[in-house]
Amino acid sequence: SVLVHLLDASFDIDKIVENYKIIRNELRLYSKLVYNKPEIVVLNKSDIIDNNKLEMVITKLSNIVNNKIYTISAITHTGGQDLIKYISNLVPISNANEW
Repeated sequence: SVLVHLLDASFDIDKIVENYKIIRNELRLYSKLVYNKPEIVVLNKSDIIDNNKLEMVITKLSNIVNNKIYTISAITHTGGQDLIKYISNLVPISNANEW
């Protein structure tokens, strides 16, 4: 299994980083097993912020996130296919008989 951490890119840059850190800390306190699961960080609403801000957010998050940071927009449908492809490579398809 994998955690997908969805962050609202329309927030202030420091607030985005703070929100990420808060959730990571809460996961650590809740369960080391959950905290240590593979994580995918996704910035949503990339369509409503300019590219400079988006790059600054990615740069700041890259200092504390060990994986690629994905950007998506639910409105313009950008980035979603790359994210789905990446997730599908991480999570094995279950045998239909197991359901």
